[in-house]
Amino acid sequence: MHIQCYDNNRFKLILQELIIPANPNDYDVERAFGYYDTIDWKRSYNYENGDILFIYVSGNVKKVRYKVEVIEGLVQDSHIIYDNTFWLDEEKYEQSLEYERSRVRLVDEADTPDLSLAKLREQGLKGNIQGAMKLSGESCVIISCLSLNII
Repeated sequence: MHIQCYDNNRFKLILQELIIPANPNDYDVERAFGYYDTIDWKRSYNYENGDILFIYVSGNVKKVRYKVEVIEGLVQDSHIIYDNTFWLDEEKYEQSLEYERSRVRLVDEADTPDLSLAKLREQGLKGNIQGAMKLSGESCVIISCLSLNII
């Protein structure tokens, strides 16, 4: 848990920062964020309000592209927005109907080679991004700074 400065000396409590994968062959996250500011995302970890998630787009992209904030840690079934428009794999969409969801809000978007998997590994990221991974140490600082265009 740490405090992050944003928007002219206002401060926000960040509970945790994680990197999560998105498969562009299953779900078109780019088009989804082009249409919506918030998305109900698969809850593959116990996300809490205020958590920051960095979405790593796998496939041919292999980069962290999106920074989102969890605004509702666990969306009740009756409030989940199911939008199959952005699902590219019908079978995966059907499977997704069984998932718990968290509502995330797009904070920032980046498309830089500095957030590629190769560069992140150079900065200490361990393993493949196949599920939610807590960020810590230098990797966390590098991703946070790059996503905010500080470096």
